[in-house]
Amino acid sequence: MSRCRSFSPSGWKAVPKCPVTSSGKPSGWSGSSGSKTASAAGRASEKTIKIPNPNGPRPTPGCLIFGFRYSDFGIWNSPVSSFNHFFEFNFRPDYGYSDQNRRHQFVAQPVIFGPWGIEVSSAIRFLTGTPFSPGAGSDFNEDKANNDRPYYAFGVPFTRNNYTNKSLTFVDLRVQKSIKITESKQFKLSAELFNLFNLMNLTYASTQTNFCTQTVKTCGVPQFQGAAGSLGWTPNVLFQQLRNPTTGAILTSNNAGVPFESQFTFKFIF
Repeated sequence: MSRCRSFSPSGWKAVPKCPVTSSGKPSGWSGSSGSKTASAAGRASEKTIKIPNPNGPRPTPGCLIFGFRYSDFGIWNSPVSSFNHFFEFNFRPDYGYSDQNRRHQFVAQPVIFGPWGIEVSSAIRFLTGTPFSPGAGSDFNEDKANNDRPYYAFGVPFTRNNYTNKSLTFVDLRVQKSIKITESKQFKLSAELFNLFNLMNLTYASTQTNFCTQTVKTCGVPQFQGAAGSLGWTPNVLFQQLRNPTTGAILTSNNAGVPFESQFTFKFIF
């Protein structure tokens, strides 16, 4: 468990009276400040299994490593200089999971030393999704920042990062063959395959993070869902969707991971 606080004021200037914006609210731009409170708890366990190679008079051990990590964070954006608050006079709805939080992570790193100078290794990672905040699509509170969220009720906005994005899977493979020429000279041929199964690793972005179809101040308020007039709103059918629910086509406005890549190397050691 850890907890920290930091404060970094800069550029404060004395003014004869409190400046106001065009909306009639006090301006937050006469100086800059930041405050962060962080708390974290985590645990991790790792096991190593060594399996002897039955080939040859002197067995070469193989190594298979599995790791599991659990983390649970409740902090504002990091670093301090870049966090975007919902409303500068009330930080309470902004306290939630950090943008980088991943609740679970599973890692496996198998390494096999085979016969005839062949080595096979892999890196496997399964990551749960990071949190995100649903968008409302407009600056409803008129604080000059278009990062407003929908409302549970009047004056009660959605808490920050209360939805979770898609999980990610990474599988890489490396195969190496050693060809010994003399005691001091040998060739090494290797092939490295990244994202072996060409997984798309799609995550929600753009329109798929907007909660409502309309950009109205009542977005999210149950009493106005489907209501007639300018205050009515309807849920966004693309919210948290990877494919178009009508056509089944992949929504290209989402974020995609790095596709399959490979590289081949040749080494001469002397």
